[in-house]
Amino acid sequence: MNKLLTILFGLGTLAFVYYVAMVLIGCISSMCGAGYDYFCGTYCRIALLVGIIAASMFVFQVFTTLHHKKAK
Repeated sequence: MNKLLTILFGLGTLAFVYYVAMVLIGCISSMCGAGYDYFCGTYCRIALLVGIIAASMFVFQVFTTLHHKKAK
């Protein structure tokens, strides 16, 4: 049960960090004058890359949590 809670907490944390990172990237690029072409091309590529990194971090966390052995 403890491992399940750790995995679910990690998923929620990574989703929140992903959301905040994408909002910050969007705000900064909008302040720098990015137009429609940027958000339909480059921003989508950045979102895909950051999403893949977040998903791989989540999978890594799941495997380390499931294979963690308790020290006695």
